[in-house]
Amino acid sequence: MIMETIIIGTRGSRLSLVQTEIVVDKIKRIFPTLGVKVEVIKTLGDVKKNMKLDGTEQKGVFVKDIDRRLIEGKIDLAVHSLKDIPTKLSDAVKIGAIVERGDPRDVLISNGNKKLKDLKKNAKIGTSSLRRKSQMLAFRKDLKIIEMRGNVDKRLAELDAGNYDAIVLAASGIERLGEANRISEYLPFNVMLPAPGQGALAIGIRSDDKTMTDIVSKLDDGKIRAAVEAERVTLSRIGGGCNALLGIFAEVKEGKLYINAAVTSNNGNRKYRYKQEGDIKFPEEAGLMLAEKILMSGAANIVGSKKQRSPLNGKIVAVTREEGEGEGIYQMLLEKGAVPVYFPTIKTVDLQGKKSDIRPATLKKYDIIIITSRRGASMLLKYVNAAAIKARIVAIGRETKRYLQENGTTVDYMPESSYSNNIISGLTDIKGKKILIINSAKATNKLLEELINKGGKVDRITPYTITKPNISKTRKKAIIGYKFDFVTFASPSAVEGFISILGKRNAGQILANSKVVCIGDTTSKKCADEEITVHMVSEEHTLSGIVSCIENSSSKGHK
Repeated sequence: MIMETIIIGTRGSRLSLVQTEIVVDKIKRIFPTLGVKVEVIKTLGDVKKNMKLDGTEQKGVFVKDIDRRLIEGKIDLAVHSLKDIPTKLSDAVKIGAIVERGDPRDVLISNGNKKLKDLKKNAKIGTSSLRRKSQMLAFRKDLKIIEMRGNVDKRLAELDAGNYDAIVLAASGIERLGEANRISEYLPFNVMLPAPGQGALAIGIRSDDKTMTDIVSKLDDGKIRAAVEAERVTLSRIGGGCNALLGIFAEVKEGKLYINAAVTSNNGNRKYRYKQEGDIKFPEEAGLMLAEKILMSGAANIVGSKKQRSPLNGKIVAVTREEGEGEGIYQMLLEKGAVPVYFPTIKTVDLQGKKSDIRPATLKKYDIIIITSRRGASMLLKYVNAAAIKARIVAIGRETKRYLQENGTTVDYMPESSYSNNIISGLTDIKGKKILIINSAKATNKLLEELINKGGKVDRITPYTITKPNISKTRKKAIIGYKFDFVTFASPSAVEGFISILGKRNAGQILANSKVVCIGDTTSKKCADEEITVHMVSEEHTLSGIVSCIENSSSKGHK
């Protein structure tokens, strides 16, 4: 780490400064020689004190101005209350650490030190939170909820002036300010569940700042991060902002993630409660599953997400792509409302080393180049510029064709299926032609042999092989514990890896209770060879084809 001083940006409220000092102290304990400077930044929410905060256009009103300074490089990190940070961040910034979480509960501070149940009839309660309003009205219909703005000191002053009978605030803020003696009641979770991330302190940094990433990572609390990530994913999925009618609290106990949530109508007349368990290593999945419970219940009308429903909503889908390759289908499923569970079952190993067999001079002597997979295509273009390829290109599969075309390579022919006889039937005048096959070291020589039998002069390059990735016991256990609606396979190797990693018994139990979807005939045949029942084969042999296949099945009533 080469850095003498870091600049921390924060709001100027007393609470913001106290919270920033907590972070400063933690940094100095770990990096005693590092200088720390605090810069106070006025945000739009501080300047426009009469701004209403329950509209979606005001999400992150206390964060955006500070993050702009961060992106511009005027500060090195920012300290925020996590509940103020929007669930969708700019690509330029990220949450580098969750430092700590104070008491997540809400508290009642009342004149006369009365509890919520003991307040007089029609008591006036001050809060700007729709979440707090709805949950209090669910507990007591007679309460008069009056909007109030301002920092903690201003709100306490208005209470003392008699403008309200009581106010509701976050326990963590009151305690950090040394005002815990003012608390009349810690509101229990059966009355009031907190906002996502309430009580947690977050450090924002630039996404590309490796130095600050290294520094703040030392402050990160993994258990708290898992809990608040689950809460924030739930909020993001149901489409809510910082003032959504969602109360939620997640915690880690004995290595497991437990989430309690509630959605309450604005007038308090309807309240839906939910519970979800998950794995601490995969909080996003637990949050997505909880969100789907909410969206599949009557609460969907309250959170305003009824229009987002689709046949795939709530369907749990195993994505067995390679690490890094699953993002496309994962995002497609997510946008359709499914709960994708990423489980890499294959790993590509580059066999070329420093001296590659794939070179422009080598390729010049071939009339036809047959590329059997997207991996083969990426290997080809890794070592050779598309403009240098003059041979006729045969792409096996739409994913291979799409990848080549997107990277500037003309595809002359794509057979309807990947079976060798089908490939050859579309190739005329093979006799005497010099043909190169680019495929995996694990592939058979069947295509090569049949092309030679037809008179072709055939060579084969195997620039890569497929192996089994290292999967942790935790991940295996999590996968075995899911009840999948669909399991997707996009290659024979993915099928092989699925069985090898989980074991035949566990794989069989999962697949027996799921619908198996294959990208094409070759993958389907591999399933048949492994005695796996295939329920659907995508008509269009692409990842989007798999998603469409699942969606069509779901729309016909599959559960």
